Amino acid sequence: MGRREFAVQRQPGGAARAAGLPAFTVLSCDNLRSNGDTARHAVLSFARALDVDLADWIGAHAAFPNSMVDRIAPGVSERQRDRIAELLGADDAQPAVAEPFSQWVLEDKFSAGRPDLAFAGVTFSDDVHAYEAVKGRMLNASHMLLAYPALQYGYRTVPEAMRDPLLRRLLSRFMEHDVIPHLTPPPGVSLQAYKGTVLERFANPAVADQLLRVAHDGAAKIPVFHAATLATLLARYACARIRCSSTLTCAWPRPSTRTVSARRCKRSWPRRCIARDAGSVMSDQ
Repeated sequence: MGRREFAVQRQPGGAARAAGLPAFTVLSCDNLRSNGDTARHAVLSFARALDVDLADWIGAHAAFPNSMVDRIAPGVSERQRDRIAELLGADDAQPAVAEPFSQWVLEDKFSAGRPDLAFAGVTFSDDVHAYEAVKGRMLNASHMLLAYPALQYGYRTVPEAMRDPLLRRLLSRFMEHDVIPHLTPPPGVSLQAYKGTVLERFANPAVADQLLRVAHDGAAKIPVFHAATLATLLARYACARIRCSSTLTCAWPRPSTRTVSARRCKRSWPRRCIARDAGSVMSDQ
């Protein structure tokens, strides 16, 4: 809701409230955690600066459900752009590419009813944060764990890196031993099945997500996606069980734009380190 909308509502008590209209629902569809709570805080803060009565009315009657969205949508390459233009018979100025998988989890908290979003595949839950934890600590964390060593090996895309058996095994072992035993899933969610889905999604050659995109802004993303797992492992096992997670911290400080050949890396420290950390569970594929 922008300044113009607030200006319209700024009449005594708000035009909508004065007209007896139902309050609105602000439905977030983005990757921001606790996005509904964040939107509520922003809207109420702005409204209170304009009209305290309006802010009170919004706080009492409007709804700001939290949501979680999950779908890998990489940047569009020139080759993909040309292919899309060929298929459409027109030049799309803003084409988008996405994987087949999609997930949207919503709090069932609406101010005046809602459409049958479940028919379109939306999952309703009273605990969106539990879904966020699974996605963050398994999918997002695995993305980060893969990106930095893979870039050191000269790989450019996620599926390219996933064809390396050692890197794939590293992710599998990380989820199996560092995350799953210490993560409580939402009701009806199998963490083992989710692990398999993550590995399958990353290996999809049609998506070809760029490793540099995944690795970008690691200083901000690594604490968000890895801190809870590292804290749990350190509290329970000291340093004895953090080898997979420690691979990330070892690889991350190295300049991610510098790469070396895969042949050279087979004899280098990073590859020996990962072989040590991931090699003891050979059945985790």
